[in-house]
Amino acid sequence: FWKMGNLTGTVKKHMPTIEALQVLYQRMKYEYDFYNFIRDQFHLTKKKIGLKSASQKSAHEPDFLRELALRTHEPLEEEEEDEEEEDMGQEDANI
Repeated sequence: FWKMGNLTGTVKKHMPTIEALQVLYQRMKYEYDFYNFIRDQFHLTKKKIGLKSASQKSAHEPDFLRELALRTHEPLEEEEEDEEEEDMGQEDANI
């Protein structure tokens, strides 16, 4: 009975949209950068003390994230969003 595993798998799992992935990547950019920095320092320390390391020299981001970073615009600041909402409200009032 313990070896049956998890029988509650998702049947119709949807991939997130490109826009959703862009937002997630932007919000987690500092976490990705920090993780990559710490990992690189860890492997550098291992190398300095003579231990073998399986660190890869290639870029740390998956291909789709690298492509998203190139195409993704900086997120709007809250002030800019508020200004746009005010502008839209004024345009609606003028109509």
